[in-house]
Amino acid sequence: MDKFKEFFLKADSFFHDVKENVENFELNMSFFLLQEASKYYLKSLLSFYEIDFPKEDTIEELINQIETKTTIKLPPVKDIVVELDYAYCEGGCSLNIIYKDLPTKYIQPIEDLREIIINEIGEYNLK
Repeated sequence: MDKFKEFFLKADSFFHDVKENVENFELNMSFFLLQEASKYYLKSLLSFYEIDFPKEDTIEELINQIETKTTIKLPPVKDIVVELDYAYCEGGCSLNIIYKDLPTKYIQPIEDLREIIINEIGEYNLK
C-alpha cells in the first residue's frame, strides 16, 4: 500500500472515531484525535507529492510545507485547523482546562480539509 494512502486511512480512522464519539470522549481526547486526523491528512498530501517532512511537525508546519513546496494554496479553513495545535493539553495535565472552543467547532473544517485532500490526490488513488 502506498504511504500516502496509509496516512489518509489513519486520518480517516482518527476522524471517524472522534466524530462518532465526540460526546463521550473527554475534551483532551477529542482535541488530540482531531489534531492527529488533521496531521495525517496533511501528511498524506505531502507523501503523495513525495515531499519529506519531519516526524514531529505541527499542523501549521505541515501546511507551510504544502504551500511552499507545491503550488497548492489551502483555503482559509486552514486557519481554523491550525488552532488545533494549541487547543489541548497532551496527557499528564492534572488541572481542569477551560477551552475557548469545543471540539465540535473543528469537525466541519476538518471535513473540508479532507475533501480538499481527496480532490488533490484523487479519489481513485485512495481506493
